[in-house]
Amino acid sequence: MNIPWCYKCQNFYTIQKLECIKIKECSKEFAEKQEKYYNETFNIGDKIYFKGEKKPYKIQACDANFIIATKPFNLQHTYIYVIVDLEQCIRGSDNRYCMFEYDDPKEAKKALKYLRKGELEVSRRNFVPLDIERIVRG
Repeated sequence: MNIPWCYKCQNFYTIQKLECIKIKECSKEFAEKQEKYYNETFNIGDKIYFKGEKKPYKIQACDANFIIATKPFNLQHTYIYVIVDLEQCIRGSDNRYCMFEYDDPKEAKKALKYLRKGELEVSRRNFVPLDIERIVRG
């Protein structure tokens, strides 16, 4: 089971129905952010702009808790992928190495099943807080 991490106070805490058990300002901010992203609908083909990044990621697969998106990396003639965990409000790479070809929608859907089962997750070493700047509907 994944436990949310507070980026402000650097503590773990649990959430029940979007209300944080730990009474702190940062917990309130987390719950507000989580509620905002949970109420948003994402579709395959939509483009997501994250704060601090110029080019958008295209959604390859998504469900209520996770988004898998990619963007071209022309310098290397490949792509960059990101897995968004809407429950924990984080994004990053996975915790496995070269397990899926995320640029292929079929592979991305397969990875989504592993994410739901808990066999795959956003890397604990390479993640950042989720800050979506805007969404362009595809």
